[in-house]
Amino acid sequence: MYFKHSLIIIFLSSFILCFSQGEIGYKDFSQINLDDLNEEGPVGELMMKAHLATDIDSTVYYINKAEKLANKSKDTLLIPYINYHYGYAFFNKQNYTKSETYLNKCILLGKDHNLPGMIYESYNLLALIYKDQTYFNTSLDYFKASLKFAPTKIDSLHLNINISGIYIDTNKDDMAKLYLEEVLEFDANHPNTIDWYWMVYANLNYAEAIQDFQIKLDYIKRAQVLAEKGKDEHVILQTKIKLSELYLNFGKTEQAFDLAKQNLEFAQKYNLTDLISRIRLTLAHVYYIKQDHESALRYLDSIKSKLYPDWMQEQLYQLTYDNLFAIGDKDQAFKIAKKQINYLDSLLQKKEDKAYAEFAKKYETDKKTQENELLKKDNQIKELSLSKEKNRRYLLSALAALILVISIVLYYRYRNKKKVSEILTAKNLTISQQNKELEVANQTKQKFFSIIAHDLINPFNAILGYTNMLENDFNLFSEVEKKQFISIINKQSNQNYKLVKNLLDWARVQQNKIQVQKTQLNIKDIVKHITAAYGVLADKKNIKTIIDIDHNSCIYADKDCLKTIISNIYSNAIKFSKEHGIIKISSQSNVSFTSLTIKDAGVGMSPEQVNNVFNLAKTTSTKGTSNEKGTGFGLLICKELTDLQNGQLTINSSLQNGTTITITLSNR
Repeated sequence: MYFKHSLIIIFLSSFILCFSQGEIGYKDFSQINLDDLNEEGPVGELMMKAHLATDIDSTVYYINKAEKLANKSKDTLLIPYINYHYGYAFFNKQNYTKSETYLNKCILLGKDHNLPGMIYESYNLLALIYKDQTYFNTSLDYFKASLKFAPTKIDSLHLNINISGIYIDTNKDDMAKLYLEEVLEFDANHPNTIDWYWMVYANLNYAEAIQDFQIKLDYIKRAQVLAEKGKDEHVILQTKIKLSELYLNFGKTEQAFDLAKQNLEFAQKYNLTDLISRIRLTLAHVYYIKQDHESALRYLDSIKSKLYPDWMQEQLYQLTYDNLFAIGDKDQAFKIAKKQINYLDSLLQKKEDKAYAEFAKKYETDKKTQENELLKKDNQIKELSLSKEKNRRYLLSALAALILVISIVLYYRYRNKKKVSEILTAKNLTISQQNKELEVANQTKQKFFSIIAHDLINPFNAILGYTNMLENDFNLFSEVEKKQFISIINKQSNQNYKLVKNLLDWARVQQNKIQVQKTQLNIKDIVKHITAAYGVLADKKNIKTIIDIDHNSCIYADKDCLKTIISNIYSNAIKFSKEHGIIKISSQSNVSFTSLTIKDAGVGMSPEQVNNVFNLAKTTSTKGTSNEKGTGFGLLICKELTDLQNGQLTINSSLQNGTTITITLSNR
């Protein structure tokens, strides 16, 4: 069952049942019998069905029914567990935003009602969410937060295994070994105390952290023995794949080949489709070593037609290139090499973007508890202010120099006007035009700096004010007041994050730092990904999104630019739509062009607003139908990113009749 074995996350913890006079009763993990939830009554019976469901959609369906029944019958005991199970289900659907929302509810309930097991489990799952997205620093922080609530020694050892995985992923093998050696030593002194499932991954992780072949082999085989005893086909196959990869990496080609063939049969027998691509990659490597390049390419093609993890992409490009080059198909080989270079460039950009996103997330979540992080963020704010002041000085210096040059030129022309009257007239016209352009540029820059000075700095005053109050008089405030303060801080931080991101996007366009890499993209896949990311905002206003796009419809565009454009337009559509509104997203294509249209039935814009929407000097932020605050930069950035791709962005809007925005790009 996926609930029991898909990831290392279920930690059986100590439970506390709170039954106090006038207080809502909740159950912590340790007082819920996960093997027989029917004991918990009608709500428990529905949660048992969710627990046993073989697909995630069925799981969510039964959780939803259990939640409605719990609220209707006022049977609140399983409410925290229901929220946690929601978070776990959406984690498996890779809907990380919804998963994080439910897990944060669990943490709040846990802290308010003394449910340490719930807090422990929720922090662990949050850590795994960020690990999946390769936000390793944030993941490590959540694991450490979970460690504070670990009920037993075994639970803390479980965390050691998870933390070691992060250090292995970030090539810090020595740190991984420190955490794993404590686990292995405990297991040696207390055999069969730690569950076999955990010890499989402890041994596999230790094998990853060691360089010596024989030691690696010993630990992988230990993991294999434990997996066989556990009789879990998925875990058994993972140990076998690790063993075949070990043979391949150490030049034992025949052993790698024989085991990989067996692994492929095993995976097909038990329908373990998520591991087949990894096995085929090993076989492709072996065939390349054997110089059977046709077989190698056949296996590589079979991988490309299936879903496979992102980390395999670079190996697929490299191995395809090597085989094509070996058989003399140099034209195709060089095409693959070009794709590989573009892919590596995109990876570098993604790493930079992820580093920025992770920094922003840590700033948002840790500022109220981590004093050293507060100081760090404060220093960064000061650096931003210093940078702004420095840029202002440079601008003033440049303007002063320009004015001086113009004054000298005008003075020189004045002295010689009798001799060069015709030239003077032409120059005066040129200077007049330059002054007009300079005035427009100055208005734009003044608008830009006023945004930084007002919209960016003011929220920090609120954040610092409330954090200072919490720091100095924490115990004087009631829980309600504290939550209100935290809500204000969170709201201001989110607003600043959106504004800074839009400012950075705008600045990158202005400085020509965005390199457009246009490729054929599946429109529906990108739209579904973005609408899912904003699902919480749409659900909050009961807004229905209709996607009328053919499954095979493609658009020739830069992927990152297109995502930014659609995200801004779609979030605006949600913001300005009324409760129970409808947003329709459709596409049209012909021989030369492809268009994507996002239409809402919201409050719309006046002709004046439409005329000013792309003018930075006149851009203003308008509150949404639920008083959502924006940055005023979204559509301007969309227009400039569309222009970068030689496309066209059009707006059709009228007050109270909604807005239709269309992005049109050429097909070549």
